[in-house]
Amino acid sequence: MSVTPGTAEVPFSQVADPVEIRVRDDGPYKVTGPVRLVDPAGEEIPYDASRPLVLCRCGRSRTKPFCDKAHRETGFSSCVRAAAAPADASG
Repeated sequence: MSVTPGTAEVPFSQVADPVEIRVRDDGPYKVTGPVRLVDPAGEEIPYDASRPLVLCRCGRSRTKPFCDKAHRETGFSSCVRAAAAPADASG
């Protein structure tokens, strides 16, 4: 039987090195945890795995896919919030 981290079978609190992707207000994605970054051809893109991976979200970085803080210069604005779970309609 396979289980998926973050489900009832294996809560995230029990995963050894969970990956977290944090959406930063008006800025990049900050990725922590063990991940491989791969280009469209399937080649691994090297980065310093001892530091969080910070990925461009504004599309203006000169070092894509990495963030170079271009969002600050361009006035990029996005403050994503998780949507509330819908109420159970089964009553």
